[in-house]
Amino acid sequence: MKKIILPMLLIIIFLVACGGPPKSEIKRAVRQSLKERVPVALAHYLTGGSDAHIEVLKIIQVGSKQNSGSNEYWPVKIYAKGTCIKMFGGRRSFEGETEYYVMEDPYGKWVARPSKGY
Repeated sequence: MKKIILPMLLIIIFLVACGGPPKSEIKRAVRQSLKERVPVALAHYLTGGSDAHIEVLKIIQVGSKQNSGSNEYWPVKIYAKGTCIKMFGGRRSFEGETEYYVMEDPYGKWVARPSKGY
């Protein structure tokens, strides 16, 4: 019995460790990215926005791990709704779906960057 349980536990630990960022970390990283800059693809303004106040943030889909040179990232499709400040003043609403790349920085912290329209 022990001969079966130990390998099964090792496989489970391996799958969890290689499974990418937890959803809670994805949401935290995307929220932080939106605070810094709301991408054009989501804000629908020529210059994007900043200082997002997020009302709704949903993870629609997490893709499989991708490699770009020495960088590894997970594509994540999100839905977000809230308000942000436009470059030339005024708080405006934003709502929609867009894609982010979520990766681990050199210090083990998960970060998110828009895949386009930044």
